[in-house]
Amino acid sequence: MNQSEFFELIDSNKWKTIQEYFAQVIGASVRVIDISGMPLTVLSQPSNYCFETIFSSSKAFSVCNGCLILSPQPCSCDELLTEKEHFIDHPENIHYDECPYYVNRLIIPIKSSSNVTKAYILIGPIILGKRRTYPEYFNLSQNLGLEINVLIEAVEHVKVYSFATIKPIVQLFQEIANFMLQSGMGTVKQTANLSRLNFDTQKTSETPFYITKMLQALFETAGQGIDAERGSLMLFDNEFENLKIKLSKGIPEQIVKETIVKKGEGLAGWAAERGKVIFIDQNFKQQRLLRRLNQPQLSAALTVPLKSGNRVFGVLNLSTQAKKHKFNQENINSIIQLTKMVDSALINIDLDTLAI
Repeated sequence: MNQSEFFELIDSNKWKTIQEYFAQVIGASVRVIDISGMPLTVLSQPSNYCFETIFSSSKAFSVCNGCLILSPQPCSCDELLTEKEHFIDHPENIHYDECPYYVNRLIIPIKSSSNVTKAYILIGPIILGKRRTYPEYFNLSQNLGLEINVLIEAVEHVKVYSFATIKPIVQLFQEIANFMLQSGMGTVKQTANLSRLNFDTQKTSETPFYITKMLQALFETAGQGIDAERGSLMLFDNEFENLKIKLSKGIPEQIVKETIVKKGEGLAGWAAERGKVIFIDQNFKQQRLLRRLNQPQLSAALTVPLKSGNRVFGVLNLSTQAKKHKFNQENINSIIQLTKMVDSALINIDLDTLAI
């Protein structure tokens, strides 16, 4: 697949927006390459660690010049990905490797509806697990002819992730990419006809299977990102009057079945009606919204409207009773960026395909 073929299937401006959102969330460079290793998209968020610190060493430059993220050269990614000893979690089709300068790269296949890999998403540099020891970085700085303080400062700006944390985030991005490729979410003409596409026959309620998978990935990723004990993803019914629970965690089944929220009611209805994010913690002072909270014992609660264009089609709710939690502004901003990725993928679709 060359660049023109890729953007015949996926609108270039829409993909650029989604890629930029993802790069902001993960804090690393992102680009798409074809199966020969040639770039299909411009690099988002170039890394200072790679482009400035490491590249300031002529020795490092000679090694990094062939890096698929920094300066892709034609290569056989299929051959690369068969070298299982260089990758973790190979059966999941999300591949991890480490470069000589102690940072990791992720390689994520984008697949067609016939399960054929058409392109790869490249992410990096990040650090998986934990940073190396000071002596290791000292030896590296000596080897590259860099000041140790300069190298350490650069390393501290590279995001660190556990495998458990990174996996749901990249899977969400992969679901969005696969959805756009497999459903033909490219031109305006194609998006306008989305409701008539032949989706996979597997469905949950009335929502097309691919969209359900993407919403499921969003719900799980957001919940894991802030250790939410309880949560729900609600969608409007066909008349866009009532919100009902589509996905849930920590909520009794009977409540899931019986919950119906009208526009303007409760926190979810208020957020949906106004299209605004609500975050409530111990510092929240707006009594008119606190009175809408049906569980006053919660330590933190987050409600984020889900949109297609300017129209709200659902709401993401997450909450916890734990006194120590990860509901902070940085994590909340990441969740908002994740919802924007999904919003951008679903823009211009027939919202009736999303209704319960």
